[in-house]
Amino acid sequence: MKKLADETIFKNKNEIGLIIDLLSSCLNADPSKRPTIRGLLQSPLFIMDRYESLNAQWFSQNVILYRSPISTVSERITLPLRNICSLVLRQPDSIISLEETILKFFDFTKDSVTHVTTLPLDELKMVLTETEKIS
Repeated sequence: MKKLADETIFKNKNEIGLIIDLLSSCLNADPSKRPTIRGLLQSPLFIMDRYESLNAQWFSQNVILYRSPISTVSERITLPLRNICSLVLRQPDSIISLEETILKFFDFTKDSVTHVTTLPLDELKMVLTETEKIS
């Protein structure tokens, strides 16, 4: 038997039908006939398979743990370097002893610009400041 349409078309039509049914049930004039939140969550539209669930977790971790690059650079690089500059202006000879520290800030800068992968939660805890760990 010849297929009349691709399976994805039927799947998309089924999803559109589910969405329309869901919306119309939520818009019912009689509040007692509207679905509960628990009932809505049981809809096939909101049930995720393992792959979708893992993607949702990955996405939510990135959203929750997102830090503005400006605050990261400012907190970890700009402010400490300003303090070093201030110290060196007052005590020019101190620059020699601060060389290793200054080079570490170059590494921080490089890491801040190039680090785009998601870290596991244990590693994220290591890179968070004490203020971020509390909030």
